[in-house]
Amino acid sequence: IVLKGKRDENGLFKLNRLLNKLNICQCHTFPESSIITGKKHNTLKLLFSGEMLKPTLLLCISTFMLMCSFYFLASWMPKILVGLGYSTDISISISIVMNLLAIIGGILLGWLSKKYTLRIVTAVMLALGFVMVTVTGLSPNNLPILFALLAFTGFTVFGAMPGLYAMAPEVFPPAVRATGTGIVAGIARLGAALGPYLAGLLIAANTPRAIYFFLLALPLLVAAISIFLVKARQTTI
Repeated sequence: IVLKGKRDENGLFKLNRLLNKLNICQCHTFPESSIITGKKHNTLKLLFSGEMLKPTLLLCISTFMLMCSFYFLASWMPKILVGLGYSTDISISISIVMNLLAIIGGILLGWLSKKYTLRIVTAVMLALGFVMVTVTGLSPNNLPILFALLAFTGFTVFGAMPGLYAMAPEVFPPAVRATGTGIVAGIARLGAALGPYLAGLLIAANTPRAIYFFLLALPLLVAAISIFLVKARQTTI
C-alpha cells in the first residue's frame, strides 16, 4: 500500500485491516518512507553504495562460494566414488542420500532460526560443512566411513543453501529487493560453473584427494565468514 503511494485514509484503513489479521499493532499514520512516489531509483547504485554496499557484497560472496563447493560435490562425487573402486549404483545411492539429508538439514535450519538468528545458524552449518568436506578428503577408502561423512556433508552443505536465499529479505529493503536477489542468484550461478571446472582441472592433474577436497572446501569457510558478517538492515531505502 505504501509502495503504491496510497497514503490516504482508505489506504491507512486497508493497512490496519491487514495488520489486524497479522495480530500486529495498528498504525495511526503511515510509517515514514524515503521512497518517493513516482521517483525511479537507480537500484544498482543503491545496492553498491552507502550502507547497502557491504551487505550486498557479503551476500554475493557467500552464495558464490557456497555454489563453488556445492556443485563440486553434486557434479563430481559419483565420479570420484567410482574412481575409488565403488560401483555406479553405490555412487548414485550415496548422492541420493546426500540430497535426502539436505532436506532434513534445511528443515532443521528453519527450526533453529526461530531460536537463533538465521545468519548464525547458516554460518555454523557452512563451517561444519567445511570440516566435513575436508575430513572426507582425508578419510581412508572405507565405504561406511565415506558414507557417513558424505551423508553429513549433504546435511550441512546442501541444507545450508536455503539460509542464504532466506537472508535476502533481511538484507534488501523492498525498493531494491528484487534486483538484489537477482544479482545474488546470478553471482551464485557463476560459482556453480566455476566449482566443477576447478575440480576437473585438479583431478585431471592427479592432485591428491586430500588436497583438492581441502581446496574446494575452503569456499565454504569463506561463505561462513561472509554470512556471519552480514547484518540485517536497520533502515529502509
